[in-house]
Amino acid sequence: MKLKALVVIAFVIVAASLLGACQNVTPQQAQAIVATYQALPAPQRTAIAEKAAAALKSLSPEQKAEIKAKMEAAQAQYAQARNAGAPPPPVAALMSAPAPQSASSGPVNATQAPTQAPVILSFFASAPSPEERAQGVAYFLNYDTQNATRVEIAGYVMDNPATGRWPVWGTDPNAVPTEWSIWATNDVAWVDQWLKIEYDTDRGSSFQPVTVNSRNVTLSLRDPQYVDGDSVELRVNGQSFGSYVLDGRSISFPLVLVGGQNTIEIICTGAGTVPPAIVELSLSHVSSGPATQVSRALQPGQADNVIVTAP
Repeated sequence: MKLKALVVIAFVIVAASLLGACQNVTPQQAQAIVATYQALPAPQRTAIAEKAAAALKSLSPEQKAEIKAKMEAAQAQYAQARNAGAPPPPVAALMSAPAPQSASSGPVNATQAPTQAPVILSFFASAPSPEERAQGVAYFLNYDTQNATRVEIAGYVMDNPATGRWPVWGTDPNAVPTEWSIWATNDVAWVDQWLKIEYDTDRGSSFQPVTVNSRNVTLSLRDPQYVDGDSVELRVNGQSFGSYVLDGRSISFPLVLVGGQNTIEIICTGAGTVPPAIVELSLSHVSSGPATQVSRALQPGQADNVIVTAP
């Protein structure tokens, strides 16, 4: 077994706090811990490696062989998913977790208990401040959940299951992992979601006309890619509704439209740290056309419009 694999597996053992737990480590859990380990700052990796060296001495040859098989299976499964263009294996509970429960006694997939299941409201990456970047943060993973009592990112338990942000460490954002999974659970059900970080990119899209069945609608705006400080001005039928810095969480506005055609104009006032600016717009009461759509790539001073036909 390669030394790196041994170090990572030893990290699993140290994090689990009991040697017997490695008999229950699944390939998905092992892969999640690899991502967490690789994202840590160098001093923390060094400290883990020192603990790993001590932990490895206590392993029997049989235990080492079993761990090696699990790691190789995880690597093969992850490579197969990537080659097929599919999400990586889902993250399962591990860090500081109790022993896995049987399917009959533990939480079930959210599809089996939709009314009681936790909901992942948002999961996105955002840029650090200059001060945070100087401290070694490549970016943050942000999340919001509902009805969850436990939330994990890459197997690491979040302090607050409702909302929070988790730093991904690295001096170069392009050299750290860009694929992550979040896992949320309660006593009844669990749910997970995969994220591939997409730095602001022109998707070749643009706003399209829509028709609504009410003049009273709700308009929502958000940054659908890497949240880096994109800012816009909102105008409806020529009237300014103010300027806003976009977030991964939606900003919503109640609007009263006029009968016939209305023009919603999104004007870029700032493209953030990673130009261009990309805007996701959602509109309620849409009867024809896309209720949620993405703007074209915008530079400061440029705009994209939605023509909304109301009764």
